[in-house]
Formats: sequence, C-alpha cells, structure tokens
Amino acid sequence: VWASVPGGWHEKLGGCVRFLCTAVLLIVTVYWPYFLTAESQVQGITLNFFNPTQFRQLVLVLGPFTLFVPCLMLWATRSSGPIRRTWLLACCLLPAVLFLFLLTMAAVALETTEMEVSFSRWVSAPFALMIVGGSLVMLVVLAVRINSVENRLGDQRLPTLFSVLLTAVGLGLILMPEVFYVTDYFHSRMNTLFKFYYQGWLMIGLGSSFGVAICLSERGFRRTLASLSAVLLAACLVFAPAAAGAKTSLDNLDLDAMAHLGPDQRSMMCWIQEHVPSGTRVLEAVGSSYDADSNRFSTFTGRPTLLGWPGHEVQWRGSHHAEYSAGRADVSKLIFSGGGPSEIARALSDWNIHFVIVGPRERRLVKIDGAREALWWGV
Repeated sequence: VWASVPGGWHEKLGGCVRFLCTAVLLIVTVYWPYFLTAESQVQGITLNFFNPTQFRQLVLVLGPFTLFVPCLMLWATRSSGPIRRTWLLACCLLPAVLFLFLLTMAAVALETTEMEVSFSRWVSAPFALMIVGGSLVMLVVLAVRINSVENRLGDQRLPTLFSVLLTAVGLGLILMPEVFYVTDYFHSRMNTLFKFYYQGWLMIGLGSSFGVAICLSERGFRRTLASLSAVLLAACLVFAPAAAGAKTSLDNLDLDAMAHLGPDQRSMMCWIQEHVPSGTRVLEAVGSSYDADSNRFSTFTGRPTLLGWPGHEVQWRGSHHAEYSAGRADVSKLIFSGGGPSEIARALSDWNIHFVIVGPRERRLVKIDGAREALWWGV
C-alpha cells in the first residue's frame, strides 16, 4: 500500500491509515457475531522476565530460514546501496534497548531472589533477542532505503520491498514473545509463543524464500548462500514423512477417521446417527485432553455429551466455565459408579440424558462389573 500510493510520505502514510481502518472495519463487521459471545481468557500482559528462548531452540524453530533471511538481505542491499556503519549500529540498538529494559523492569518489579534468577537466565541466553531484533531493524532499514532511493532492481523493486516487509513483520512476531506474553489460564507464555510463531513462521517463509529464488540466478557469494539454503530446506523436508511415520501407523492408511474403531463401536455410532435425533444428549465418561479414546461418540455422531475435555472447556468458556460446568462431572460419576437406581433416574431426568454409553473407556475408568450393569437395568 505504501509503495502504491503516489506522493510524499505524508500521502503514503495517509493511504496506509485509510487502508488499515477499512480493513479493521470489515474484519469487525464479519466477526461481530463471534465478538458478541466471545469469552476471552486474557488476564493481562506480562513481561518475559524468566524464559528467554535458547539459541538452539530458535535455530530449530526457524530451520532453513536461518539462511533464507540473509539471502533476502543480500539481495535487498543491491537496491539500497552499501549499508553504513550507523545503520549497523541501529541494528544493535533495538535488541540492546529491549534487553536493558527487561533487566531494569526485573530489578524494579521482582524481589531479590527472583531478580537474580531473571538476570542469570537473560545474561546466559540473550542471543535470540539480539539476532531477531537486529535482523528486524536491518530489514526495516532496507525497506526504507528501497522505497526512498533510486535503485537498480527495475521490475523487481516492488516484489523485493514486499518480501522485505513481510519478512520483517514475521520477525516482529517472533520477537514479541521474547519481551512480553499474554497472561492466560496457564500463566505462562506457551499460548502466546506458539500462536505468534505460527503466523511469524509463515510470513518469514513466504517473504525470505523470494530472496533465495532470486539469488540462485546470481553469481558469487549470493548464489553460494542460496544453494546452501536450498540444500538445508531439502534436508528439513525429511521431517514431514518422518513425523507421519512416528505418529501414525503406516500399515493401514485410510481417510476414514472411524477406520481404527472396533466393529461394535462403529455399529453403535451408525445406529445413533440413524435413530437418535440431533441434539439428543448421549452420556459418555468425562473426557481428558489429547486422549483420542475419550468422547468418541459425541465426536463422530454429533450428539452432545455432558462434559468433554474439562481442561479445554475452561479455556473456551473463561470466567463462565464454573457456571456452565457446575455439577456435570459429579453427575457423570454418580451415573457410572456412585448412585442407586432412584438417584440415577433423577439425574438422567434432570440433565435430559436419553442414552448412556458403556464402552471400553467407561469400563476401564470406572471398572463396571455385572452388579453395576444389573443396577442400571433396574432404572
């Protein structure tokens, strides 16, 4: 948008502001029904005092981009001219300021013992902040110079500028969790980290790959670095099939998500889909996060159960979780293992439960025996 708006920087800035306002208005309009019912678990913003990213972790996350970004920088310097020492100094200034800011805030906000832990961790692992912050400043400098000076790129000017800015935004998203994170249910930076990294990884990949592709047609060091980047990318591609083989059984590949279920469970699910009206509550044992055996019937039939994954429900429901989930786990326990016939009948009626699933997981969790099954038949 900046490059497409004619005139000086005042006109360009005005065009960008108008574009952003229009985009935000459209986004809010489209998502307004969601915003009306959204319940955020955000509790505030917290500075990252204790968990700097280790250098080896940064390299593993960025993978081939550790060479892709330098390729883009080398190509961009052709349009901006030589980089002066003052710009190189600026690249060191931002991460240094952020580093000192975190240490200063730690000294002000933390007690002595916590402050010592914060200092020792950051002093031993400042490299992610320094490298990502310095690269971000360098790309911003290159973008400004590409846009402001006459260059030798010709038709490649706008694609180069777009790639540099896209990569800079991606690095900015990687940098943010180094400085702060959103305080949530877990009180750690885990959710902030992977949500920012998802977007940042895609942007860096899309932007910096342009530099590799263009440098492959060059000569000298640019081509050598681009070739090494391509080799590194090819080596990283092994991860996808290796991960698939480690996490799945390659002997019985099937697009049917129910193929791994036993015939009894499949038959019961098909019967429920055919004979049980949509919206009818079907009780299963309370689920557990990331357990593929839990809540199978509600998942595959679309009929609601009483309580699914409590650990995720509390994240989705926020402050209303206690109200929404009150009594559900207790009722499930009462029906499966604790109550008598009259109590079970009352619970089924009060919670509008029409069917109770007794599958392998229920038998394993509550150890259902013949006496318990006989009691159910008396309800």
